[in-house]
Amino acid sequence: MTTQYENSTAKGKQWTFGSHPRPPFGSRQRLSSLACVSCLCALLATTLHAQEKPAAKVTFDDHAKPVLMQRCSTCHNGERKEGDLDVTNFTNLMIGGGSGEVIEPGSADDSYLFNLVTHEDSPEMPPGGDKIPDPQIEILRKWIDGGALENSGSVAKKRKPKTDYSAVSAGDKRPEVEPVPSRLPLVPQLVAPRPSTVHSLATNPWSPYIAMSSPQQVLIYRTNDLGLRGVIPFPEGQPESIRFSRNGSLLLIGGGKPGANGKVLVWDAVKGRRVAVVGDELDSVLASDINPSQTLIALGGPKKIVRVYGIDGELVYELNKHTEWITALQFSPDGKFLVTGDRNGGVHAWEADTGNEVLTLGGHKKAITAIDWRIDGKLVVTASEDGTVRVWDGANGKQIKSWTGCSAGVTSASFTRDGLVVTGGRDRLVRVWDQNGKQLHQYEAMPDQVTSVAYCSETNRVIAGDWTGKINVWEKANPKPIGTLNCNPPTIESRIAAVTRQLQSAEAALKPLNEQAATLDSQIAAMKADNDAEVASRTATDMALKSVMEKLANADQLLKTTVGQQEAWKKELTGKEKAAPQLDASIASAKSALASLGDDAEIKDTIAKLEARKATLAQRIGVLKTQVQQVATKQETAKAQIATLSVERDNSQKQLVSLNASIAAREMEIGKANDQRVKLQAALDKAKADVEQPKGALAFWNGELQFAKVLADLESTLITAEADENAKLDEVDAAKEKLAAAQAVVHQAEQKRAESAKQIDSIEQQIETLKAN
Repeated sequence: MTTQYENSTAKGKQWTFGSHPRPPFGSRQRLSSLACVSCLCALLATTLHAQEKPAAKVTFDDHAKPVLMQRCSTCHNGERKEGDLDVTNFTNLMIGGGSGEVIEPGSADDSYLFNLVTHEDSPEMPPGGDKIPDPQIEILRKWIDGGALENSGSVAKKRKPKTDYSAVSAGDKRPEVEPVPSRLPLVPQLVAPRPSTVHSLATNPWSPYIAMSSPQQVLIYRTNDLGLRGVIPFPEGQPESIRFSRNGSLLLIGGGKPGANGKVLVWDAVKGRRVAVVGDELDSVLASDINPSQTLIALGGPKKIVRVYGIDGELVYELNKHTEWITALQFSPDGKFLVTGDRNGGVHAWEADTGNEVLTLGGHKKAITAIDWRIDGKLVVTASEDGTVRVWDGANGKQIKSWTGCSAGVTSASFTRDGLVVTGGRDRLVRVWDQNGKQLHQYEAMPDQVTSVAYCSETNRVIAGDWTGKINVWEKANPKPIGTLNCNPPTIESRIAAVTRQLQSAEAALKPLNEQAATLDSQIAAMKADNDAEVASRTATDMALKSVMEKLANADQLLKTTVGQQEAWKKELTGKEKAAPQLDASIASAKSALASLGDDAEIKDTIAKLEARKATLAQRIGVLKTQVQQVATKQETAKAQIATLSVERDNSQKQLVSLNASIAAREMEIGKANDQRVKLQAALDKAKADVEQPKGALAFWNGELQFAKVLADLESTLITAEADENAKLDEVDAAKEKLAAAQAVVHQAEQKRAESAKQIDSIEQQIETLKAN
């Protein structure tokens, strides 16, 4: 908005400079430099004076309402509520309109209405026009940043946390993202001389994790392998009440120091950091819960009062009807009701949002030890020191069933996801019942009375703790515990020391085994080398024997061949030699006949043939004699060779027998040595595993120690940074207050200047009128 200045020369024309009114040129000329200096000095003095005094509260009634009435009330009033928004009434304005809340106390920049007024968001207000003047915007900013106070008697609310932890109730539906915790340090905050009583157990409804109480800390274990997952510090004292939110994303830890203080810590179960601390009791918190939308937190304890807070820590309402300590409470799964119980056996149901009483669940005669809604919200179970377990209709509060869970007193009870009831009692027994009171399972007795029970529906395991600090874990259908959880874990330093000793012992046990293995490996290698040499010798001997046998066969074959030839030639020679005298006699007879007959040509021819035959026979006899002699020589040579080869054969065969016997004996020794080595290797592998296990554990725990130190440093830095940020925010708030005060002075000075300009214009007009007359 701008202001119009009119004179006879400007003809009513509007002059603007930025967002401030600008007078006609003629009027500005009349401002002397002295007047400017005087105005600036006055402004500076006023501003400095304002800085010295405590800034006055900017309230709705005194400051914001006039602006909103002037600029917005035409469309947003009690009778005409565009967008279902009424800005003329503080309560209605804080409720908001059809788009939800429009004012975020403590942060104008996060307030929807403020962003509409500054045109940072749409639809712009006022619609279709310029922004309202900056001084008025600053009034609204100062009012909202100051906590959106209604009047001078109001107290500013705390700034809301940066992260919005409100959630839509998932009911019995599994969340889209499994609420698995991020890495947490495993460093215990306190190690007691002995385990302490287990005050509370709580399983995450949608992931296999359980939280358990321990002095000054809450321990997170995995329910599948029973391994420690993390340690949540609770320096406020002893955790008495632990509860996961319905979607498993938040963990509520209530407790404190008896007779001194009590608080409820809200822990982000996924990101692994505390997000809020609620309550300021004068005694320990014994019971606490968070509603499904994660906007309300109820707590109670020895002061007999149930207090319900917003997650920002602001008290919403108190319930004063109980006559004894508050021992149990829980919101319904739909968030509509809050059921609370006390040490007198009183159980009451309330409207969760308003605290209005709905009804009383009567029947218990002694202290209420547990209240738990079934996941669908149709039933609620209560347990008491009077020994009974009672099931109530979640809609009308009528008792549906009652049974004796433990005549000495039921100390804990909870529903499983599938509607069964798990209880623990002073008789040291844990039992599972159907909702009609029929006992389905009973487990091996605990060392002392049961103090808390929980059921992990993700792994179907029952977990219970007792007065001595013992925590047993059972499979649902197995009465014998499958393992235990430690509510008093040792320090990482002691773990490292124990693992170091274990490693040293394992390494000492491994050393002689390594030496035995090395000696045996050397012996086996030597035996194999000797065996390989004998095998090579056997191979060479076998090959030599084959060669001898081949030569022997050849010599024998030669001997046989020559004997046959010799016999044939001797036979022929004998025949030839017998024929020679006969032939000589025939020649002599023929010659005698020739001599008798004279010169007979035929006899002569016969004698010539006989003599030629005799020569041929003599020649043949000579050849046969030579051949017989040669064959005899060959036979002698073959016989000699056979004799020699036979000796070689016999020697090789004896050597082979000896080598085979030696190789067989050595291979038996090698086999025995290998068997011994296999057994030794098994012992060696176990000893190496015995070394690797503490080595891995040592690396793990050293890593955890380093992680814890780095995380602690970062968290310390974060706390410092957040404190610094809060201090800077306070400085910003103070600076905004000073700026608003200075702008108010400037605005007043400009108004006075405008009034002076109007006065000057009026006087000039009078002068002109006077001159014209």
